[in-house]
Amino acid sequence: MDISRQFINNPTRVWLAILLLGVGGLLALLNIGRLEDPAFTIKTAVIVTHYPGASAQQVEEEVTLPLENAIQQLPSLDNVSSISSNGLSQITVNIASQYHSSELPQIWDELRRRVGDASRLFPPGVVPPFVNDDFGDVFGFFFAISGDSFTNPELVRYAEQLRRELVLVPGVGKVAIGGVIPQQINVDISLAKMAARGITLNQLAAILARLNVVSSAGEIRVGSESIRLHPTGEFQSIDELGDLLVSPHGASATTRLRDIATLSRGLTDSPASIYHANGRQAVTMGVSFIPGVNVIDVGHALEARLQQMAADKPAGIDIDIFYDQAAEVAHSVNGFITNFLMALAIVVGVLLVFMGVRSGIIIALSLALNVLGTLLIMYIWGIELQRISLGALIIALSMLVDNAIVIVEGVLIARQQGSPLLGAINYVIRRSALPLLGATIIAILAFAPIGLSQDSTGGVLQIAVPGAADLPDAELVFRSDHHPGAY
Repeated sequence: MDISRQFINNPTRVWLAILLLGVGGLLALLNIGRLEDPAFTIKTAVIVTHYPGASAQQVEEEVTLPLENAIQQLPSLDNVSSISSNGLSQITVNIASQYHSSELPQIWDELRRRVGDASRLFPPGVVPPFVNDDFGDVFGFFFAISGDSFTNPELVRYAEQLRRELVLVPGVGKVAIGGVIPQQINVDISLAKMAARGITLNQLAAILARLNVVSSAGEIRVGSESIRLHPTGEFQSIDELGDLLVSPHGASATTRLRDIATLSRGLTDSPASIYHANGRQAVTMGVSFIPGVNVIDVGHALEARLQQMAADKPAGIDIDIFYDQAAEVAHSVNGFITNFLMALAIVVGVLLVFMGVRSGIIIALSLALNVLGTLLIMYIWGIELQRISLGALIIALSMLVDNAIVIVEGVLIARQQGSPLLGAINYVIRRSALPLLGATIIAILAFAPIGLSQDSTGGVLQIAVPGAADLPDAELVFRSDHHPGAY
């Protein structure tokens, strides 16, 4: 089937193709997802198990080795490494590179099941293992909440209020709070007072461990209704904790906790992280986006929601945005569009000088339609505009100019040799079809190993996908766009 002759003899098909590529590409450009970098999946999980009071050797023999034996039965496992220290076991699990990111949720579920089965044989005192596989989230919107006269718990409470609102913004995946310092009740015991009342430290620890525990007291069924029983006795304040009876059995005098200790509320002495913004104590909030969304639109929606909530913000609290991926993505995409238009203007300018006005316009329109068609295919395939895909488009465009010049120049030469316009177009396209198709296939195959790689490199450098869409699309454009009316 001669595609070029079909388009030449049926100009309606030419205009239909131009309309489809042009309008579809413009709509795709407006709605396609935008990211700064492509999504990247980390095929690693870390299993953390606490064993308070155990030595490093005990942790290895009683916790690490049983977990490793269970984990090594995973068929998708690449390698496993572990660190056993006093009271702590850390196991790093790496999944083989040939497994696609879509298979990871099922693999992590199987890993958790095997870890859970192995943990049933742990000795008493071992804290249940924690499996962390959430390493792939990228926070595209990051800001700090600070205030001179606010404590860390007060800042955290306001951050929790913000999180409940921001997570409702369309396109938001997860909202995380950083810089949270855990609160604690400090019990400063006087050893002299405790010894004078005949109380040992182990007795006091046992009393505190038995109390203030949330437990179920069962339920009472009254007819068709069920009434849950909730035992009282939880401590609601430090004063109630100070009234706790700690005197040993058979003691003649009643001893309360406040008689032998000083109680105070405070923050932990060794927080995991402490944040400051502009020299003031702060907490941070990071917002990650749902895959495939337009980061620019979501970023603008987040800023608008923060401005709406500014009226309810406590006086003295400041919100400082120090990373906005939407601005970076907008700069990157706008930079590509600017570079493309500049390159197109340079190409058209050179062609206008050496090949004439009509030839330059034809090549410029062919390149523009090709880019719009590629954007339409990327939108259908769910490929976002980001650094890698934009780079692939730029690389592909550098090769597409040659194809357009070959066709247009061939038609001009045939016309100069006396061939009729219709015959010249048909002859040049038929003569150049196989060479250009071969060059297109070679260009695709040159980048295919990178983009189709099964390891992490292929997950990031998807450079072959836009190129694979761009170059065949160019082949169709160059066959259909050169209608006699254009010359």
